Amino acid sequence: MAASAASQTDPAGRYVLNGVREMDSALLIRSDGTFAASLAYGNVEGRVQGRWQRQGEILILQGAQGHPEIAELINGTRLTLDGACLLRDMGTYQACYLRQPELPYDDWRLGFFAPDYMDVWVETTDVADVRGITFREAVAGSVSIRQPEDGSGEPAGWPGPYIRGKGRNFQGVDLPARIFIRWQSLAEPQTYRVTLSIPAEARELMLKPERV
Repeated sequence: MAASAASQTDPAGRYVLNGVREMDSALLIRSDGTFAASLAYGNVEGRVQGRWQRQGEILILQGAQGHPEIAELINGTRLTLDGACLLRDMGTYQACYLRQPELPYDDWRLGFFAPDYMDVWVETTDVADVRGITFREAVAGSVSIRQPEDGSGEPAGWPGPYIRGKGRNFQGVDLPARIFIRWQSLAEPQTYRVTLSIPAEARELMLKPERV
């Protein structure tokens, strides 16, 4: 997973700590200058609330109240705005509070299918979302297709009318901006690759409720 270096104009949002073993933490930054945080580490678990102050690309958490031990850990924390991340200095490395997408559903799905009898092997699928974060090798493997045992059927055309196909559901991933796919057609055989730029109109459709 890689993040872009573009800074967020408004840091308000929900964040989840990534890259730290044996520690869970979530952070809610509100536009009114307040924050709420939860943290679990060892036998310490609790929540606090306080205020944040911005100095350039730095957010400073202060005035935390609630769980006393958590408040001591949170007070004075300096977070650096870095794209979809709030970077926290952990001494020998930097951890990322990753900004969570605000979508009207828990996840969205990327699925592949192929014509009957046309074996396909997906080598890799890299998905870059609108936050600038790339999820590499998100989908790989053979594509689910239909091959009747008696050899009947017509290989021309596409199966339908609706097939989920081989794929996965993306949770905690914002709407896609680009999708890179490299796959092998085992029937030819030949390798293909393509980068799909997802237009804003398509993302708008992904937010529009439809009867299925």
